[in-house]
Amino acid sequence: MSPDSAARAGIRTANPELSEVSPHVKVLGEVRYNQNRLARITPLAAGVVQRVLVDVGQVVEAGDVLMEIASSDVAEAKRDYVVAMMDEHLKELAYDREKQMLAKAISPEQNFQQAESEHERAKIVRMTARQRLANLGFTDEEIARIEETKSSSSLLVVRAPYAGTLVERAAVVGEAVEPGKALFTLADLSTMWVELAVPEGQASRVKTGLPVRATFQGLGDEEVVGKLTWVHSRVDKRTRLVKARAEVPNSDGELRDGMFGEVQVILGEDISTLRIPKESVQRIEQKPYVLVRTADDLFDLRRVVIGERNGKTVEVVSGIQLADAVVVDGAFTMKSEFFKSRLGAGCVDD
Repeated sequence: MSPDSAARAGIRTANPELSEVSPHVKVLGEVRYNQNRLARITPLAAGVVQRVLVDVGQVVEAGDVLMEIASSDVAEAKRDYVVAMMDEHLKELAYDREKQMLAKAISPEQNFQQAESEHERAKIVRMTARQRLANLGFTDEEIARIEETKSSSSLLVVRAPYAGTLVERAAVVGEAVEPGKALFTLADLSTMWVELAVPEGQASRVKTGLPVRATFQGLGDEEVVGKLTWVHSRVDKRTRLVKARAEVPNSDGELRDGMFGEVQVILGEDISTLRIPKESVQRIEQKPYVLVRTADDLFDLRRVVIGERNGKTVEVVSGIQLADAVVVDGAFTMKSEFFKSRLGAGCVDD
């Protein structure tokens, strides 16, 4: 026995580290496409796929043509519009003629009123036919070309509704398709959703608008910061979990649908906590203890309350102070020596 016996045994101490942490709720999360920026692209008329101009994984801009479909419904809609447009023109000429003749008292007012009525009816028919083309996805410029060329071709082009990445493709040349069948899935990957599963006991602390910090498998220690946008009003009867959702940025495209990770829902401002190496914590009767040096060769066994574990360190909620010299190397050896000294005298008091 000597004052330096602990040092000879390889016992090393250090003060706890002071760390700034945010009070939070830690939950599991799964990345999903942002459903507010996800489109299932379907044809608006039945037909046969003639050309596919893009492929899965391709980035497209709003209005880009994705595929071309030959559709008899489109040909019929174009024909009806051209006929309605020509009929309106003829009715307009008849109306103008009757208007001039009425002004000269050559024709009775009844003929003018009939011509006016037929002209108005023709306008309505033409506008209805034009709206049908718009409902099929034709732009104002495309309708103007139909007016100019009097074309009644069966070609229907399917365009991207907004800029994004094609994440699914089902379109095949020569396939007969119907309205409602998804031929492409377009996703704006600039933001993603993270679906969360919050324990029932923590749900009352989780509110929309709170910031979140997330780490995901495959991204190492990189942290993604976002905001909580939705918390379900119902608890799952089977799992006793509450669903929630956060929106996070994905400008570099590293987040992928289906990735799993850990998410911290930040509840307030940073607070100071003490952290020690996880090897410093020893279990005695399933309870955590640490050894604190009180003199050169004298150590105190203290019961502690452990908080969050993070990598190689653990948070100590209570039981030690910042100035305490905690055993960081050789704690297990000292625990064994403690049990030897207590052999036959019972175990440690709580």
